[in-house]
Amino acid sequence: MSRASALLQWLVPLSVLLLGVSLQLARPWPVEFAQNLVFDQFNRWQPRAEDNSPVVFVDIDEDSLKSVGQFPWPRQVFADLVTRMADAGAAAITFDILFAETDRTAPNEILPIWDALQTGQNQAEWASLRDNLADIIVSPDIAFARSIEAAPVVLATMLNDEAKSLPDPKAGIAVRAQETEWHDADPLDRLPTTLFAIENRPAIAEAGYGLGAMNALIDRDGIIRRAALLFRAGPHIYPSLSLESLRVAQRAGSIVLKASDVRGEGQYASGFGLSRLKVGGLIVPIEPDGTIRMYYTARENVARIGVNDILQPDFDRSRLEGKIAIIGTSAAGLKDIRATPLDPATPGAEVHAQVVQQLISGSYLKRPIWLQTIEALAT
Repeated sequence: MSRASALLQWLVPLSVLLLGVSLQLARPWPVEFAQNLVFDQFNRWQPRAEDNSPVVFVDIDEDSLKSVGQFPWPRQVFADLVTRMADAGAAAITFDILFAETDRTAPNEILPIWDALQTGQNQAEWASLRDNLADIIVSPDIAFARSIEAAPVVLATMLNDEAKSLPDPKAGIAVRAQETEWHDADPLDRLPTTLFAIENRPAIAEAGYGLGAMNALIDRDGIIRRAALLFRAGPHIYPSLSLESLRVAQRAGSIVLKASDVRGEGQYASGFGLSRLKVGGLIVPIEPDGTIRMYYTARENVARIGVNDILQPDFDRSRLEGKIAIIGTSAAGLKDIRATPLDPATPGAEVHAQVVQQLISGSYLKRPIWLQTIEALAT
């Protein structure tokens, strides 16, 4: 055998080995997709166990829409809902809904329409009546804000570069970074980042106890497999809607972040960045970019209450007592349906509820070293 042939025998397997190692390190989409399929199947085989969940999905379902009327509802409906939920003893009342637009029933929306309907001698009488109405009718935003002020309410924001607004966060953020060779780096640089975030109407925004980002991390195949717990917009850091719900439920003032240059505690990524956070009495392992890998439970393990049920006089208040209640919708027409490894049609608010459940239970999917070795050998 010639020296060239012998060298070729070594070069071919070495090249294949180097290619496999490179694929593992770079994790291009085909490799990442294959890994996701493995985790998806494991989640289907063994969903996260969940007993006595402290989380409730308050659903703007089809029955509620038929009973209350077309969405978006008047602010007064939400004011009544918040008051009833607070009276029932909910630990946190979280809206997976933005209140960035004017209420259609607000006086400044309706009165101009009525103005246009007046003719002849009615105009003078209407002008006098109109002035009196403007003085005695309370703005729907203010009425809603009053109910929010008396309750542990978490409002939503959404990171969006087109918003041109930047609401003030409600949660304090403290970062404790270990001295490392990366000590000049900002551990928050790896968070999902935009320039702006959508702001709720001023009176409503000011009244809320908490403010959380409702953005979802959706993979290229349309499935939600990770949840970002922290977001950055301009100079502000916002907790996710689920993380802020936990802070408000525990009446904690701030969220404490730990940063280092070790592997993420979930062992999906490495490098300098965040490794864990503390909110109230909970310590949560996170990846350097502030995310966790979702470990879903079966949908029947997420308690669900229709909004229309809560608005009934005979509602059983014990169903909400001490619970973190996340208000959202399962109605297909309102277009907040997401895909998860367990269900291709999951309400967005239910995904937030599952994040809260997972953080409380402390159940996480892990990638042990032996699995990573098998993946490398298989590649």
